Amino acid sequence: MKNPYIQLIAFAFVLLTGIAHAQTKQTQPCRASIQLTARAYADSVVLRWAPDGAEAWAITNQYGYAIERTEVPANGAFDPASYQRLNPSAIKPWPLDKWAGIAGKNSDNSMAAIAAQALYGKSFTANSNNFLAKADEFANRWSFAILAADLNASTATAMGLRFTDKNVVKGNVYIYRVFCLADSLVCSIEPGYFVVNTADLEQIPLPTINKATELQNAIQLDWDREYHEKAFSAYWIERSNDNGKTFKKLSQVPFLNPQNDMREKSNIIVYTDSLKDNYVLYNYRIIGITSFGELSKPSQAVTAMGRDRTSPAPPVKVKAVSLGGSRMKLTWEKAATEKDMKGFMIGRSKKASEGFQPLFEKPLPPSARSWIDENADPASSNYYIVAAIDTAGNGGLSTISFGMISDSIPPKPPVGLKGSIDTLGIVRISWNMGKEPDLAGYMIYFSNDPKHVFSSTTVKPLHDTVFVDTISIKNLSHKIYYKIKSVDVTYNYSAFSEMLELKKPDRIPPTSPVFSDYKVTDNGIRIEWIPSYSEDVTKHKLYRKIDKGAWVEYRTFSKESKITSFDDINLIPGTDYSYRFISMDESGNASKPSTEMSLKFTGSMMMQAVTNIYATVTPDKKGILLSWNYPVQGKYRFAVYRAVNGGIFQTVKMNEQKNTSYTDRDIKKGVVYEYQVRVFFTDGKKSALGKVIKINL
Repeated sequence: MKNPYIQLIAFAFVLLTGIAHAQTKQTQPCRASIQLTARAYADSVVLRWAPDGAEAWAITNQYGYAIERTEVPANGAFDPASYQRLNPSAIKPWPLDKWAGIAGKNSDNSMAAIAAQALYGKSFTANSNNFLAKADEFANRWSFAILAADLNASTATAMGLRFTDKNVVKGNVYIYRVFCLADSLVCSIEPGYFVVNTADLEQIPLPTINKATELQNAIQLDWDREYHEKAFSAYWIERSNDNGKTFKKLSQVPFLNPQNDMREKSNIIVYTDSLKDNYVLYNYRIIGITSFGELSKPSQAVTAMGRDRTSPAPPVKVKAVSLGGSRMKLTWEKAATEKDMKGFMIGRSKKASEGFQPLFEKPLPPSARSWIDENADPASSNYYIVAAIDTAGNGGLSTISFGMISDSIPPKPPVGLKGSIDTLGIVRISWNMGKEPDLAGYMIYFSNDPKHVFSSTTVKPLHDTVFVDTISIKNLSHKIYYKIKSVDVTYNYSAFSEMLELKKPDRIPPTSPVFSDYKVTDNGIRIEWIPSYSEDVTKHKLYRKIDKGAWVEYRTFSKESKITSFDDINLIPGTDYSYRFISMDESGNASKPSTEMSLKFTGSMMMQAVTNIYATVTPDKKGILLSWNYPVQGKYRFAVYRAVNGGIFQTVKMNEQKNTSYTDRDIKKGVVYEYQVRVFFTDGKKSALGKVIKINL
C-alpha cells in the first residue's frame, strides 16, 4: 500500500524554495538564532522553539539546549543576572530506539515518522559525491523536521524542541531564554527570548471559511490568510455527506498554508475538493493546527455541491434584418442540440459593449432558429445577442449583431457654440448636447476665411460636446472659423451650425509711428508723425524726457482720433526736450520705441506771466484787492491794467518788484471790473499778460 505521508513530503519539496546550499569549506563559525514562542496555560507554560537554519539545527541536535527563566518584579526592574536553569541536562532529540513508541508501525503519529526519518533516515541522494545534492537534502530534512514539530506536540518534544514548565505561579510574569550549549567557536547561535504573563491565557481562535465556490465536479473553499496564519500552521479539512451529522477528514495528512502564486503573496488560502458527481450536497469545515500541535474547534460548516458549468455551443451566423418600422427579424444557426439544451434567450442593447437586456422571460424552444422583435427602436441603435441555455442555466453566447433600421431624417444642427484660443494655439470648443435619441456624434469643420470652403477636422463622429484643436498662431490670418454638423446612427448629417468666429492670440507687436516733421516756436515745440501701419493698433503713446531725466508717458492718442501732430507748450527756455512713441495693439502688445527726437527750446523775449492772480472786495466794501505771484528772478516792475464794463484795458498802477498786490479804491456799485497784470523787466523783456480776473460789484 502506498504510504500516504509521501504526499506531504512531495508537497513540501515543491513548497520550499530558495534553500541555500551548504558551503563546502567553512572558514568562519556559522551565524544563526533560535526562534522562541511560548503559551500560558492554567497550570503551566509551554515553550516551543526551533533554530532558523539547517546547520544550526545539526549543531543543536548534537550539543542540546538549555532553558533559563527569570521572574519580572511588579516594578519591572528585573535583574539580568537572576536567570535560573530549568533543565539539569541538555535537551536533545531522543535517540533512535526511543522513537519506536511514537513512530512505530502501530503508531498513528505520522509527524513522528517524518521527524524520525529527517533525523536518522538514510540519505536520499544516490551519488555520495554530489555535495550540492547532499546540501539540498540536509536543508530539506531540517524543513520537514520543523514542520512535523509544528503539527504534533509529542513529536516536538521528541525532537528536543518543546518544554513544559509546571513550576509557575498564576499572575507572575516570566522571561524565558533558550540557548544552545555548543561553544560559540563552533557556531554563533543567538538565544531566543520570550516574555509570558501567566495571567493571560491565550484562546485558540475559531477558523472561518469565507466562501465555498461550486465548480464542475469540484468545490473550492477559501479562507482569509492574514487572520488564520497568525494562529495556525496547518489544517484538517473535513466533509460530511449526511447533512452535517458526521464529518470525515479528506486526507491522512494535514493541509498546509501554501501560496496560490509563489511569485506574489495571496490574501486567501484555497483548498479544492475534487468530486465524482455533481449535484451531491456536502458540508465542509476546517480545524486549525497551531505551532504547539493543538487543534482548534471546527469552523462553522458551509454547504455546497458540484454543478454543471459547461455551456452549450453558442449560436452562430446571427443576423438582424429590418422589416420596417420597429420590427426586426433575427435568425441564427446551431448545428448540434445538447441533451440538456433548454432553449434560446435574446438580449438587446443600445451599445455593442454593454447593457444587454433579455427580451422575454421564458426561453425559446431548442428548435427555434428565428424570432421577430416587434419593439426595436427606430431612433436608436439596436444590438442583439443570442444565447443557447441549458437546464443548469449555463449560456453559450453568440457574437453581437447590429440591426440597421432605415432612417433618412437628419438631426438638428448643434447650438450654443462657444470657444477660446490660448497663447499656445490650443482651441477649445463646446456646444449643447442634441436631444435626438439616435444621435451618434458630431463632425467639426474649420476655415481661415468665412467665405472659403470649410474643411473637416474629424474623420469620424465625435462622441462628445467638447472639441480640442491645435492651430498655428504665427500666420497672417488673425481669426479662425468653425462650424459643426450633427450625425445620427444611420449617418444622416444635419445642416451646418451657426459659424463660430474665434480671434487668434496676437503675439506680434505693432510697428511704431515715424516722426515726419518738427518746429521750435517762441511758444513751444511742434512735432508731427506718421501713425503705425499695423491694422490692429489701438493707440499711440508719446513719451517725453527733459534733459537727462527719465522717460515719462506724456500723452496718449487713440487710433480713432487720427491726430498726427502735437504742440508742446509752457516749456523752459534753454532746456533739451526728447520725444519718442510706442504703439499698442488690441491684444496689449507694445511696439519697440520709435527713433528718438531731441530738440532744445530756446524761448523768446516774452517772459513768463504772473500766476495765482486773485481779486476780492475789501472788508469795508470800498475797494477791490488784487494779488498775484511772480517767482522769476531779475529786475522788473508790475503794470496793473483795468477794464470797466467790458471796455478797453488801461493802466491804473505801476508796482515795484516787491509789491505783488494792488487795492483799487476808485470803484462804484453795479459796475463790472476786469484786471490783468504784466511784468516789465529793466532789460527790455516783458511777460505775457496774466489771466483776466473779473469781479461784479
